[in-house]
This record gives sequence, structure tokens and C-alpha cells, in this order.
Amino acid sequence: MINVLTYYFKNIYFPLLLVQLNLQESQSQHCSFFYWIKAASREKLADPALENYFNAHADAVNALDFNADGNQLGLLSQCSSATVGKDGFLKVWNLKAQTRCYTYPDPKPAVYSVRFSADGRLIAYSSNNDIIFRTPTVKSKSRSFRAHQSTVRSIDFTNAINHQLASCANDKTIKIWQIDDVREQFFYSLRGHHNWVRCIRFSPDAKLLVSASDDCTVKIWDSLSRRCVHSFSDNESAVLWAEFHPQSFYIASGGIDKTVRIWDLRMLRLIQVFKEHFSPVTGVSFHPSGSYLASTSLDSTVKIYDLGEGRVTYTLHGHKAGVSCGQFDHRGDLLSTGDLSGKILMWKVNFTLQPSPSSVSPIRNSLADRIRGHPYQPTGLPVWTERHDRGTDEIERPKQNANCQTSPEHHERRRFVPSDDVAAAGTACQHCEQALQAVPKDLKKTLSDILQQLSLLTETVSLLEKRLSRNEKKVQEVLETTRRNGGKS
Repeated sequence: MINVLTYYFKNIYFPLLLVQLNLQESQSQHCSFFYWIKAASREKLADPALENYFNAHADAVNALDFNADGNQLGLLSQCSSATVGKDGFLKVWNLKAQTRCYTYPDPKPAVYSVRFSADGRLIAYSSNNDIIFRTPTVKSKSRSFRAHQSTVRSIDFTNAINHQLASCANDKTIKIWQIDDVREQFFYSLRGHHNWVRCIRFSPDAKLLVSASDDCTVKIWDSLSRRCVHSFSDNESAVLWAEFHPQSFYIASGGIDKTVRIWDLRMLRLIQVFKEHFSPVTGVSFHPSGSYLASTSLDSTVKIYDLGEGRVTYTLHGHKAGVSCGQFDHRGDLLSTGDLSGKILMWKVNFTLQPSPSSVSPIRNSLADRIRGHPYQPTGLPVWTERHDRGTDEIERPKQNANCQTSPEHHERRRFVPSDDVAAAGTACQHCEQALQAVPKDLKKTLSDILQQLSLLTETVSLLEKRLSRNEKKVQEVLETTRRNGGKS
């Protein structure tokens, strides 16, 4: 283990560790977790195991969400009827012992998204063109309003108590609403997608929004300037889901092309592509620690990725139908997944909330700032956890998308150290740090200058992209004007 790490220290990890050191000293803006360096030991924990399961009295579970305390799970499900078609029901499951779930009897059609407010006093869900609000209690009070001109696909609350809500729909628009206890007020709308908008999410600090669309793009929006600040077009097909990392520096997405993609918002580029599923990816969810990512798919599996190592570590089996949704609770103890047969599985993930050193960036420089084991198995339910181990001599490279424009040298640098022998890795990293102290100051200064030049180049490219976007918008306006005038110039 030490020999393997020392070899990469001489050939690869030596300059990378030095670059990270200089980044911390110069407060540069390009220090990212995708170098995957195991700088400290991580406690070995038990494998994820099934904690509980229940049926949702429906054909499919379309969406689910935990409240902030982790005591309640809200879910939207649908049932088929020969007379009324597919109607949806809202259920709120109380996860405390000896408590029953709340089922609200008024069936609503085309239900796709459900979210708790930050304080847990309000639960919102979509139905056709409307958004409905309820109090998650026995004597629930409800109200609704017309939000879009077409079916609402996704909604999301901010983490703040002021109850700001974002919604997106098949009408290709995103709308922001101000919600209080008695009424809702339209705030502003965002336009830029050319097809259905499938998912909308606020960043943890509510400065940014991310949207996923059938037009094969993932767009980043600034909530202050109310405009699109960047559009990722690396996907090969419709994007069904997008999610912010807990630190707001990265986003993950999944879609029809069966891949999970991760982008760095400070360098505005794709840094990781996971091709582990055999069917479309229906959802992704970051663990609150930021060290792990879960993905759900129609191939009936749930996969968990270690972001510090850049690989899949667990595959959870138990669903007999396609998995339609999944989410970690806010405490990081549970992972809830729902499938197309109406089954909900609750997994005890056994992950620590302490972020791994390799997944924590020491510099806060977000895009918004720049703009401005043996699982428990209940009887009768075949469930198991597949652990993906790796030999100590194997060095795995992150998979590279054919459409990704990053250089081969960039991917060569992103190798990581196997973590089967954590103690040996920690000792070896200490050896590397001692060796770095002997690095000549001239070399450090040279690398620091190179980093500053790269920073300037990145900013220049960003400005060129913005200028190109403005030119494309002007061309589009001219074409639309010409079309309205009947082709006359």
C-alpha cells in the first residue's frame, strides 16, 4: 500500500499535493475535490442495511421527501382506476414507533413532486397545473393555486424560514413564489429551456438554482440577477434530475442516458461520469456529509458512490420494479427509496456525517460569490447489499465521457489511492507531507504563477462564453422578428 502511494507520489501526487498547498496559501479559486487524495484515515463503518419497508397502497411511488427533523416522510403515489384513470394520493408516514400514517383522501391527477418546508409546518405537492399546500397533521388544512399553464413537474422550498418556493413545468418555465400561512405571491419567472423542465432545486444558501430539462441541458440560475449564468450541455439525452452538493460547489444529475454526472461550479465543467446503471437514472441524492451520492434507476437498483474515491461502493438490491425516487434524510441516517410497484424501502446507511478530507474544499469560492456488512432482511423480502471492493494494487481511473472536453492529462491526475488499508494510507500521506517541506521555494513560486495564469484563462473563457450566449440570443431575436414579419427583412 505504501509502495503504491509512494510511486504515485513521485509521478503524480507530488505536484498535486503541492498545488493544493499553494492554493491554500494564495487563496486561489481552483481547489477542487476531484483530485481524490486520501489525506486522512476514514473510519470503517457497517454496510448499508434494510431498516424497514412498507407498501404505499398504490401502483407507483412518484416522489418522496423527509421533513427537516427526519420524523416524517411525505410521498406521492398513484393508483389505476378504470373510470378515473391514474389518480394520486398524498401520504405522510410518521417514522416514530407506534404511529400511523396520514392519508389524504382527495385524489389528485398527475402528481409528480412533494416537498416539506424548512420548518416542517407545510408540505407542498403538485397536481396537474396546480400546487397544493397542506399541514402534515391529522386535521390537515389545504389550499391550492394555479401555478403554470401546463403540468407541474417539480417544486422545491428554500432552506430559509421565509418559505420561498420554486416550480417548473411542461410549459418550459421556472417560477419563484413567496409563500406564507395564508396566501402565495408570484415573485418572478425564469425562461431559457426549450423543452419540458423536469427538476428544479435551490442551492443550500438559496443563491443559485439548478434545473434539468428534456432539452438535454442542466442550467444554473442566479436568484439575485434572475438570469441563467451557465448551461451544461454534456448530456446525450433528456435530464430527469439534478441536485446540489451540500457545499453548493458541485451538482449531480441523472437522466435517460443511464449516467450520473457531476459538474464543478467553480470551473464550470464536467468532472465525473458514472456509467453504472443499465436503465435511465430517475434520481440522485447527496448524503448530508457531501462524501456520498445515491442514485436510483429503472433497473431496480440503488447505487451509492464514494465521492472521495470516485467509484461506486454499494449496490442495494430489494426492489422488484424500477426505482422511481430516493432521498437521504437530513440527519444522514436513512436512505428512503420508492419504486413503480408502490413499495418503500428504508435503508440504514451507517455513514458518518463528518465529511472526508478529500471531499471538502478548504476555500469558499462558489459560483454565486463570483457572480456576486450483513444487512437486516425481513421475512419474504429478498434484500441484499452488494459491496464493490477493490484490490490494494488496483488504481482505478474515473470514466471519461466521449463528449467531455477535458484533456486526457486532466483525467490522468484524478487517480486515487485505494482505501482498504486506511492506516497505511494515513502513514504514507504523512510521508508525502514531510517530503513536500523539502520542495524548493522557486518551484513553489513557479507553480503558483501557473495557477494564477490558469485562473485568468478560465475567467477569459467564461467571459467569451457569456458573449457568445448574448450573440446567440440576439440572432434568435432577429430570426423570431423575421418570422413574425413573414420573412421580410
